Amino acid sequence: EHVVDSVAQGDEIRWLQATPAARGMLHRWMVENVPPQRRIVSITLRDSSLQQARNSNLEAWYRFIEKLDRQRYFPVVIPDTEKALQPSAFKDIACIFTEAAFNLDLRLALYETSHVNLGVANGPTHLWVFSRTCRYLMFKQIVNDYSHSSAESFLRRRLEIGGAFPGAGPFQRLVWHDDTWQTIRSFFEQFCAEIETETGTP
Repeated sequence: EHVVDSVAQGDEIRWLQATPAARGMLHRWMVENVPPQRRIVSITLRDSSLQQARNSNLEAWYRFIEKLDRQRYFPVVIPDTEKALQPSAFKDIACIFTEAAFNLDLRLALYETSHVNLGVANGPTHLWVFSRTCRYLMFKQIVNDYSHSSAESFLRRRLEIGGAFPGAGPFQRLVWHDDTWQTIRSFFEQFCAEIETETGTP
């Protein structure tokens, strides 16, 4: 709520950026791992033993990645840090970027570089809202099972239900729906179409 109030008062909040060192490491990783002409789509998974109703719908994300156009996009999955050292069910359909689960700077560098960042609301995805450059769709805002993610908590923090995070850019969006496969696909396709119209980048 401190950020919400500050923006409402017209204050300029400070934004997060990856360090040049992290950007350099990520660039070298991309040269070795990402095929030319393919754009990174990052998927941040929440798969925690705490507040499990807030977790990612893993089946929906698997299906979304499985259907993703591989001629255009390169899916990169960041596992939940709690499960990062366990075998991933996504390893056959996506690049698993385990390092970003443990290194916040490298994670932010990946987010800044990605064509689109996708995931449900959780701690790490809030790096997006404090970045000027990350394009994102953050799903599953409200989970009424827990006080911190309830509709009441959003109102208490003076966040508009159905709106964007204060100070968000045109390609920085909160999605006020759960992460079903149909919802992910629909919002992603529309989002990418808008990016292409705005920037000329397919």
